[in-house]
Amino acid sequence: MVSVENLEEDNRNTETKEIIEKDQKMCDISNIDYNNSNNILPIFNSLKPKLIFNNKINDNNNSDIYKEDEITIINKNDIFDRYDFIDENEMEDQISNCNNSNSFLEKSLPESEKLLKKEQKLQKQQQHQSIQQYSMLYLPQEIIFHIFQFLDVHSLVQISSSNSLLQLIGNDNELWKKMSIERYGCSPVVPKPYFPLWKTYFKSFQIYKGIWDSNKKGKIFITNNYKTITHAGDYLGSYQSARGSEPIVSGIVYWEFYINTLSSNQTGFHLVVGVVPESFVIWQTYLTSNGGWGYLADGRKANNSGNGVTYAQSFCQGSTIGVLVDMNQKTISYFHNGVYQGVAFNNIDGPVYPGVSLLTGGQSVSFVENPKFPKLSQIS
Repeated sequence: MVSVENLEEDNRNTETKEIIEKDQKMCDISNIDYNNSNNILPIFNSLKPKLIFNNKINDNNNSDIYKEDEITIINKNDIFDRYDFIDENEMEDQISNCNNSNSFLEKSLPESEKLLKKEQKLQKQQQHQSIQQYSMLYLPQEIIFHIFQFLDVHSLVQISSSNSLLQLIGNDNELWKKMSIERYGCSPVVPKPYFPLWKTYFKSFQIYKGIWDSNKKGKIFITNNYKTITHAGDYLGSYQSARGSEPIVSGIVYWEFYINTLSSNQTGFHLVVGVVPESFVIWQTYLTSNGGWGYLADGRKANNSGNGVTYAQSFCQGSTIGVLVDMNQKTISYFHNGVYQGVAFNNIDGPVYPGVSLLTGGQSVSFVENPKFPKLSQIS
């Protein structure tokens, strides 16, 4: 015979279960069709929508304010402005209650149903992840390329190893081909030794990241976070040189020098910019007399020479000199204010470094921060 106490207990359990199931149903929005407004409305209702009251009725006929059941609603066309969503703490309480309800129900299930529910949950998560991945996979290449435009080589390598989708995109040879052509103006054929991998070729393009080496300089001041050098001697002093901190051993590397200070009567060997070998002797020697490859202020070029030969346009204070070192072709090319001056030197051996020689006190040169890599298609 069933006691009254047992019946009351059963009723309480039934009521509790119904409440829990109702809460769970409210919390389960995984199957909502967001394109159907009839499905979205209960979500808004569950978030306790409240009409925005305005006690003053606008006399002029403002279309953004209208009267409905003696309540003035503002911004009729914007549904979100008609709702005052519950605060963060209350939302956390509701989520916590839902989680507790789910946990209570799951514990009361038979073991077989628990395993089934766990498997279904895992499948749903995998399906959701798969949909997200493939929806991105089939984005137009223009959009993917636009996203990748904001990443340097190191970041591109990092994201390609973060998940299977990005790894798939990161190894798309056609995408890397397009990026190489768009960003660097490459020809549509991968040159040796990179053939056929466009990704490897793309990664070979580098902006020089070094600074001036404080241990490899003459009588020179280094300032501006090691980006600027200034001759520290007298007006007619001896040659003082400096070199970059990081060696260039492979790839296609670009950087720019900005000429901060150079008097109009100081030309030729008064200031030389370019590239120096590992063996270059810094102290009281100019760049082109000790194995360096230099672009002189009067437009000449020189390598292991005190004279030099005519090469390009002269430069002066305020000029920007770009240097392109191609370790694949073993060449050095220069740019003057963005204009390509041609290949200056061939058959260079690495490792090499950026280098500058200054003759007169006060002369100053800086590395340009974050220069833009020139398009190879503009180089003829």
